[in-house]
Amino acid sequence: MIDLGQEFVYVRNEAELPDDTHLVSRKTDLVLPSGPFRVALDYRGHKHALFPLESGQVEVADATAAVRLQTRELEVDGGLTRFADLECTDSQLELVFEHLVADVVERVVSDPTSPGRSCLEAMHEWRDLMRTAGDAVSREVALGLAGELEALRLLGVQDPAAALGSWTGPERSTHDFSASGRRLEVKTTSSVDGQFVRVSNLDQLDPSTAAGGLHLLVVHCAPDDSAPSLDDRIRALVYAGFSRTALIKAVAKWGYVFESGQRAQRFIVRSLRLWSVDDHFPGLRASDIPTGRRAAISRVTYELSLAAAPNPMEVTEMEEVLATWCHS
Repeated sequence: MIDLGQEFVYVRNEAELPDDTHLVSRKTDLVLPSGPFRVALDYRGHKHALFPLESGQVEVADATAAVRLQTRELEVDGGLTRFADLECTDSQLELVFEHLVADVVERVVSDPTSPGRSCLEAMHEWRDLMRTAGDAVSREVALGLAGELEALRLLGVQDPAAALGSWTGPERSTHDFSASGRRLEVKTTSSVDGQFVRVSNLDQLDPSTAAGGLHLLVVHCAPDDSAPSLDDRIRALVYAGFSRTALIKAVAKWGYVFESGQRAQRFIVRSLRLWSVDDHFPGLRASDIPTGRRAAISRVTYELSLAAAPNPMEVTEMEEVLATWCHS
């Protein structure tokens, strides 16, 4: 796949910015049935992604606060070519724009019959993400996301795709990871001794809700300005083989937009502990509440003291269980 960031650097270095009626563009190695995909800059320095259209393909147009899509005819190599033109209109979101374009490229490679439709579909999916990109991330979100990204790293040692596919935390599911009847609940705590975690659902520590077994992973973190940022953690996962586009979309459901400049507190991981949760593990279950009273209770949140839990797994056993969890 092409390196979009590098392609835009090449364009900027190869020519001066044009006047307000032209673009300076560069042909990439991605060739569609209608011609090469190009990247370009306009006189304001706005980035453009140009997907060539065949004669029978419909015109497209749309706009958000940060991205504009239009169909335009440009002179290229002495002839006129129609393009679906994606333009980044907010310079603060240029890196997010590159991820949007990468998503479109993946779609077009998979189905080159309608680049314009692929641009529209991607814009609609990324609309909310672009809208929230400037918002600061709360301490609770930054802490919880750091913990789940750490769990994702451990689960994806052997199979990043399976690990990412099992991540249900962004969907606000009962458990944070789910695979073939197995469930993994991740609790991230920044308490001084790491001995207290908050449980927000009576089913989270109920082994009867997981036919294939239930595990509890506790990630003990501490605030640290020198710790890896959320962006650093996401990049490390991408380098480890996780799908960049799928990962960006998943963390966006948490309310965090990768490489958008969102402010988020940094946390260092101090320890990891894993338990297999059985009927004897401490905590509340729905079955603990008499049936006649259960219907009147809509929500229960409580703090669990891990001092009452059995000893967690040894580190080597924990790493082995998590590395094979998606396929065990």
